[in-house]
Amino acid sequence: MSEESNSQLVDSLLTLGREKAFAEIGQMLVALNDGVLYSLVEEDLSTPISSDVSSSPAFQLTALAFKGGCALVEKGAVQAGETILGTAAGACVGQICEDEQGDGKKWSTIGDKLLEVLPQLSSRSIIDVAFRILAELKACGSVPVALHGFLPMLLDTLGAIGPVEIATEDAGGLIRRSGLALKSYWVESACSYRWDAKSSVSVCALLREIVLGERLIEVVANRMLRQLKVAEVNELPAMAYQLLLFARNGFKREIIGGILEFFDGLESSEVESQRWRELGDIEGTVMLHIMYSIKQDFELGDALIAHVKEQEVVASEVPTTFSFACLLALARIHRFEETVIGLLRTNIVKSINDAMALSATAWIQPLLPPIPLLAQQQLLSAVVERLSHGWDQVTQSLVQLCLSVMDLSGSAMRRGAYSALACAEARRISAEALKSAFGKHEFVRAEVIDQILSRVMFQSESHMHFLGLLGELVEEDSEAVRVFMPKFVDVFDSISVVTPVALEKMLAALLPIILDDAPFRASLILVLRKILFAHSFDDRRTALSGLFVLVGGLASALGECQSAGGARHLQRRADVLASALLEVLGLLRRCLTQQPEVRAASYERLGLLLDRPSVRSNSLLLSALHDIFRVEFAKYYRAPTQGCSPIDIPLCLHPVTSKVVMPVAGFLHCYEKLAVASHTLGLASGSSGGPMVAAREWGDLCVRFAKAQMEDFELDPTGDYSLDSQFGQRNFSTALLVVGCLDACIGYALGHIIQAATVGTGESDNPIVVVELFNKFARFGDMLSTRCIDERKKRIIPLVSDLSLLSLDSVAAALRLVLPDPARVDNEGHPLNIDSGWFSSRVARAALWSANAPLVKHLLEVALARVQRRAVAGSNSTALMPAPSKSALLEIAYIVYSGVLAYFGAEERPLPVYLKNRPARGRGVVLISAEILLACLNQLAAAGESVDCLAVAVFRPAPERFTGQEPEAACALECAAKLLAGLHSVVAALLRLKPVAVKDASTVLSSLHIVTARLAELAFGSAEKDQPLVYSCLRETALWTVGLVQSELPNDLGLMKSVVAQLTSSQAFLPTESSGDDVELEPVDQLTARMCKASKFHTRQPDEDDEDDEDDDVDEQELERFTLRSIPALASIILAWLKTELHRVDWAIAQLRRSVGVELGSGSDELDRSIGVERRICLRLSALSYVLGRMLAGSLPKAMYDQVIRSFVDLHRTWALLTRAKLACARLPITESYIDALSLICSELNTHAYTLITEKYSNMIGSVPPAAMDSKKKKEAAMPRPKSKVMRDSSLVSSLVYQMELSEKYVIQLSTKFKTPLAHYLKRSTVRDFRIKKSDIPELPASDNDNDALEDGDIVVSDQDASSSDDKDGRIKRARLE
Repeated sequence: MSEESNSQLVDSLLTLGREKAFAEIGQMLVALNDGVLYSLVEEDLSTPISSDVSSSPAFQLTALAFKGGCALVEKGAVQAGETILGTAAGACVGQICEDEQGDGKKWSTIGDKLLEVLPQLSSRSIIDVAFRILAELKACGSVPVALHGFLPMLLDTLGAIGPVEIATEDAGGLIRRSGLALKSYWVESACSYRWDAKSSVSVCALLREIVLGERLIEVVANRMLRQLKVAEVNELPAMAYQLLLFARNGFKREIIGGILEFFDGLESSEVESQRWRELGDIEGTVMLHIMYSIKQDFELGDALIAHVKEQEVVASEVPTTFSFACLLALARIHRFEETVIGLLRTNIVKSINDAMALSATAWIQPLLPPIPLLAQQQLLSAVVERLSHGWDQVTQSLVQLCLSVMDLSGSAMRRGAYSALACAEARRISAEALKSAFGKHEFVRAEVIDQILSRVMFQSESHMHFLGLLGELVEEDSEAVRVFMPKFVDVFDSISVVTPVALEKMLAALLPIILDDAPFRASLILVLRKILFAHSFDDRRTALSGLFVLVGGLASALGECQSAGGARHLQRRADVLASALLEVLGLLRRCLTQQPEVRAASYERLGLLLDRPSVRSNSLLLSALHDIFRVEFAKYYRAPTQGCSPIDIPLCLHPVTSKVVMPVAGFLHCYEKLAVASHTLGLASGSSGGPMVAAREWGDLCVRFAKAQMEDFELDPTGDYSLDSQFGQRNFSTALLVVGCLDACIGYALGHIIQAATVGTGESDNPIVVVELFNKFARFGDMLSTRCIDERKKRIIPLVSDLSLLSLDSVAAALRLVLPDPARVDNEGHPLNIDSGWFSSRVARAALWSANAPLVKHLLEVALARVQRRAVAGSNSTALMPAPSKSALLEIAYIVYSGVLAYFGAEERPLPVYLKNRPARGRGVVLISAEILLACLNQLAAAGESVDCLAVAVFRPAPERFTGQEPEAACALECAAKLLAGLHSVVAALLRLKPVAVKDASTVLSSLHIVTARLAELAFGSAEKDQPLVYSCLRETALWTVGLVQSELPNDLGLMKSVVAQLTSSQAFLPTESSGDDVELEPVDQLTARMCKASKFHTRQPDEDDEDDEDDDVDEQELERFTLRSIPALASIILAWLKTELHRVDWAIAQLRRSVGVELGSGSDELDRSIGVERRICLRLSALSYVLGRMLAGSLPKAMYDQVIRSFVDLHRTWALLTRAKLACARLPITESYIDALSLICSELNTHAYTLITEKYSNMIGSVPPAAMDSKKKKEAAMPRPKSKVMRDSSLVSSLVYQMELSEKYVIQLSTKFKTPLAHYLKRSTVRDFRIKKSDIPELPASDNDNDALEDGDIVVSDQDASSSDDKDGRIKRARLE
């Protein structure tokens, strides 16, 4: 039509529109061609319009077209009306798509009009409009905004239309499709097109509004997840939110998993480019969206947890950073808190344990992928680092998780669920994360402090670790902790719930704050003053511990200020500290006047305090304490003119009960340390009670006690010393006080002579006075130990050395000279020699002591008692002595190794006097020295300290080594290797002295065992360049141990136990051959065979087949080393090792899936690796089965049967786990190694187990005919067996039957699955029926316990049942134990 005609038509339509003749408008439009109508509407929409869209003439023409078509439909002309509406709608959609950047308001109005006429559109029009929009999406990658509300309704309508015919591209081709199929095609096509990155959110929001089926939901979800990779960074939170909204339709697990995987991948790529800080806010916003969506739909949270668990097929695979943070954010929702925290803490500890287990499992390590040990630490560090960059919402959960890990690691270690090393590592990384969060975020500090104090007050298993964390927090930022001091005061008010050790550690941690915060210090002193006078002695003892921590801290700080210089601020601080110290000492003076128990505890703590160099060099403290003790000493000291006894012993006893009311021994020990320290420091003696006077009085005291006799104290060696009578109590208390005084005199004489610069001329300066005092001490001590017997005729004082109160520092100072290091004596430039000629001159002065073997032995026994923390004999307190310091342990270990044990490792050195004379009976110097070294290693391990620092202190001694300074890793490895080699030489030298030094060698072997375990730990965490040295030392140790087992060892149970324990611990480091067999198990297997052969030899049980016995070449003389007494102990060690190895096999089976993931359709290389892992596991199981089979078939003592059966139960449990793993891996075939292990375990070993079970129950009631019994056996048989034993045996045997049947069930399932016959390898027997034959049970005499005997249900196995064990087709009957 011409333009003039179009204008006339438009005018006519507008005129009719003003008259509202919409039907006539429709009639006019029907007469037009579709193309004309399309062009009219298109031209109308392209005309510029005014601001008022509704009043625009151009827009009215388009509206009239819609109204005309609707009017025709209403009047019945449906086809004509639908034609008009379809043409107009198509034109509108076309214009919107072509002019997307135009007037948005106009197109929004058009979109609304399209929604109004949508129900009246024809099927063809709906299809055309829908696919026109699809074409626009394909071309531009987006959908116009004006159609966002229209398109979802359009597609829903499209899905509701009936079948229609659609032309295809083929000539004349027509296909019939339903509306639902067309809708699916539209959605699938839209998901296959490329979307514009800037329009990703709008397209996702559009698709989210469409009603979709389950299949289309998956298609759309996958396309939306793929769009995350191309969307702009600032659009990612909106995209994630659209996905989370879409997840309400279903597919929750896959959607949440896709979001996590995308951000985890983005996180890893951005970390490498150092752009992760820019993503922090974006990821934090995504977390908020995820948590908001989960609060609206809890199933989404379950899907999140399920996805993380699915990714952790093996728990050692740690979550990635973003997933980990999302789980922490999820933990803030109460419903998921316990689940998420439990999942994460178990994952952290288990992954660390798995990493260490992989390192310790050398036989499977090359076949499994590595597990990074530091993954968890890096994960926690990354989360803490991002807390300040948008992840602050996970802070609270992170703190809760770290606290929970520290709690779990303690309880898990106690239960044996994880190794102690793994638990310690988990605690360390959790503490590091807490310290980092505490320093960076103020709002978590109160939570951390509250949790620490809560665990301390309730004495949780890990409260000591939290106190260590508190000390680290104070050390790093004391000002941050200072804010919470009122909370600590509240804890101190409840001191009754705090242990002394916990209070000491807490005060030691808070000491920097206490020294600088005067108000808090005053509050603390006030609390301690109140508790010191409480009714409970335990509370007072706890307060005393805190009081002496304050004294030591104030004295050390005061000494540092005084030595730092004369600055004004330091002088002011020194004055404040001096005032506080005098205040605390005034409180201490009151403690020394309380009950004997309080005074004894005070003297004990004060004696330990005076061993500290910082306290011994503080003149103010020494002067104040000297004044206090000088007054007290004057009460009990007797001048030579006042009597024979230097101390007024009766004054120290209660006049009525004759019990000790003045612990004069502890008092004198403190006073002698004060006297020696004051004399060394050169304090002025302005008064008659000065240090010089005290030194003269102590000299007189030592000389007079050295010459004293029992008559001087009214004691009779043959008198009554029992505690039942008052006279015996007086004798006992008197002798105990005399021994304590002698011990104090020995301590003073040792310290005075050692510290003296020159040899004095006085009688007390002669080293012989120490020997005389010790002789008196030994005489009185032997009398007490021999004469003091309790009502059970046992000694109250087992060892004389247990009466000594000498501290470890005092003993170590004497042993330095008594057991001198030859290298230090010969080299005056030794790091420990402060002055030239200092050490050698004092060693010469102590030569008299070294020549006195009983004195040397006494000093060593006292040192051993202090290291082992044994309580002092004769005291009322049974509490352990305080733990020795790390520096004291290192020094005493250095002394005993260099002064005693090293002589046996170096053959060219002549033995000193104290090693030449070995005692005919009792323990000698070598044995006690070996026990001290072992005790030091155990104490360091129990305290969580590294044992390698002891090796450094032994081989590279220096003053800084004894202060606890951590050595370098390379130095620690080198010294640990030297210590290992040195202990080898010591053991070999001691064994050459057999049988005299057998016990000594056994103790050194125990130390060697600890060092070997520590060196293996160091190998795991050492640098790659240091690992060859470590593994070389471990291999040498393993080979040396094998040689030791094969040598002629003496018949000593302790030595054999130590050798077998060392063999089982070091066998993993034996060199293996490339054949794949477990060569490292051969020594244990040979040892087990010889042990079982010895058991038959001793019980005189001949072999069933002597011709084929592989042990015929072992002569009887070698078998005599295994005695009937030692065989059960050695077998227990081997069975315990077997249990540990089976647990490691269980762990390797759990890694079988993780190693290759065969269920996920991996390639042939991964399958071959999986087969290799499975073959190695089967070979390991076979090797362990051979060892256990020897015990099953061997004639071990019947007392060992229970342990052997338990190990066999564990073996079947492991076999069931392996078979289940093969069932779960569909592509893992049945290998030859699996069949060999199956034949060995389920056939050969089962047969031996049936025989063992028969022998175990052969002595039960009914197993032997009554006629064959003699009268004694009949009487024993008639007695009912204890119910506890019946229940124990029943439980054990039923467990074995259950595991046998369970493993056989899995084998049959595996045979059915792979269609491979395996059932003929399963050895069955009616022994497993455990039937009770009433005819075999003799009649018991009538008694009131008949019903109980019947309830016990004794188990009977007949010989006929046992003989039918070869029946492979017999039915398996369940054991019913009633």
